[in-house]
Amino acid sequence: MKKIFTIIACLCALSASAQIAEVSAPRPVTDRTAPARARAAQAAPESAVKVRTSGSQLFITKNGVERAFTPVECYAGYVWATLSPDATKVAFVAAGKGLVICDTDGNVIARPGKRYEAPSWFGNNHLLVQNATDDGHQLSSSQILLITLDGKQLQSLTVPESMTLEPVGDIDNNRIYFTTIDGIEYEQSVTLK
Repeated sequence: MKKIFTIIACLCALSASAQIAEVSAPRPVTDRTAPARARAAQAAPESAVKVRTSGSQLFITKNGVERAFTPVECYAGYVWATLSPDATKVAFVAAGKGLVICDTDGNVIARPGKRYEAPSWFGNNHLLVQNATDDGHQLSSSQILLITLDGKQLQSLTVPESMTLEPVGDIDNNRIYFTTIDGIEYEQSVTLK
């Protein structure tokens, strides 16, 4: 029990960076189906546009026609492709190159940061990201950030020591969900300013 309180206290220590949202303290998830519903909504938005990656190619399907793009040269591959709620932008991570945002014609719009992982849309102009460090074998820190698409504004939602992972946003309910390295799911109220 002491460990859970320590984690919650650590999660509550938000950074003093510019506030782009009002946030509550994280708390353990009470509705166990909510994170799964939010993840499912992000994975398959109700849109005629679909995205996926394979190797170092980004595949975008519009109106039943799939096209392959290579927005950023990357020998190690692309991961974590996710479509914006309005189906006009794609965020993905190019291994070794960082987070990339492009339009659905494969044109790069922004490259907000090299260390950001696991992007999840929070509306059409913000992303939740995992900012982790590791020694090549295991994580040494990981936190959740809310960023603008250009990466110029960011707000820490958790602290690096919290070892928080895999953010997913539910902007319709002003909620985000994430897990800790111990597998505990948390939710947090986040309202954009």
